Amino acid sequence: MAYDAGFASSQTYRAQTIATGYVTMNTRDIMRASRFYEQIAREMGVKRAVESDDFVGWGLPGVASGFGVALPGAVREVERGMVPLQVDDIEQVQRLYEIALE
Repeated sequence: MAYDAGFASSQTYRAQTIATGYVTMNTRDIMRASRFYEQIAREMGVKRAVESDDFVGWGLPGVASGFGVALPGAVREVERGMVPLQVDDIEQVQRLYEIALE
């Protein structure tokens, strides 16, 4: 089951009900961003799926969802300002938080 930390609702939803397919975040330093998100991906059990000079993406084989980082202008899409991450439990939220602070 997906863990929503109670922010979206008072219920926890099954993973297949989550609508977000992918998200791309802009960065000025693709190498630094990819090193950071590689650690996040590893903790979430997701592997690097796409890589070029201006884009790096992570996802699972056969699943049309994932996340990536791109240099400005490399990917054209609407920016929303929020990034949903599906995790297994509150302990994984804590581990991701600690990775982000390193």
